[in-house]
Amino acid sequence: MKSAKFTPVSDSNKQILGLLIKIERESQGLSQKECIQDPSQGQICSVSTLHRLEAGQIIRDDVIYHELIHRLGYSFQENTALDHVLPDLNQQCIHYFETLNLNEAEMILDRVHALFKTSSFYYDQLKQCYLDLIEVSLNKKAIKQ
Repeated sequence: MKSAKFTPVSDSNKQILGLLIKIERESQGLSQKECIQDPSQGQICSVSTLHRLEAGQIIRDDVIYHELIHRLGYSFQENTALDHVLPDLNQQCIHYFETLNLNEAEMILDRVHALFKTSSFYYDQLKQCYLDLIEVSLNKKAIKQ
């Protein structure tokens, strides 16, 4: 593992990061064993640690999260200001899915594009999740009409 210092990762973000790491690892076609092998630094963690992390268990060592994300070709930096608005955005999405109001969907898409101006693995992945959910919903709504 690299000895570089990394920014802390909040426990709430660690739970989500584990799932996002799994999704990205699988999309790159990497096994868990391949993912934990950093060609320049050796083994990042054990396969069992990666398995627990991907299952949403919190691993105390923040460096493992940073190294795995780096291994997947990304970087990670928390944005506490954005973290504070995510609950409100989640509520907006829930309300939209209850009403399927197309104007509300457009407002959410605009808000997502405005909020997520970052190049961090975590927030890029969250942004894509929000966009995919709304855009798929809009396409389904259009098909039903």
